[in-house]
Amino acid sequence: MATTDDAPLPTIDEVERDLIVRALERFHNIDPAARAIGISRRTMYRRLQALGLRAPCRPGRPTR
Repeated sequence: MATTDDAPLPTIDEVERDLIVRALERFHNIDPAARAIGISRRTMYRRLQALGLRAPCRPGRPTR
């Protein structure tokens, strides 16, 4: 299947990063964001660390 679109496709890491960032922007909380994209909270934390992202800070809680 040939295509005339020569634009490079995003990498898996880029797609995953975008999905996680969008979920966190929508829900502002790890648990519902992880559930929305079909992964566990623990996996979400591991992926955040692997992608160099920070978990959102909950109001009234100190940052880590």
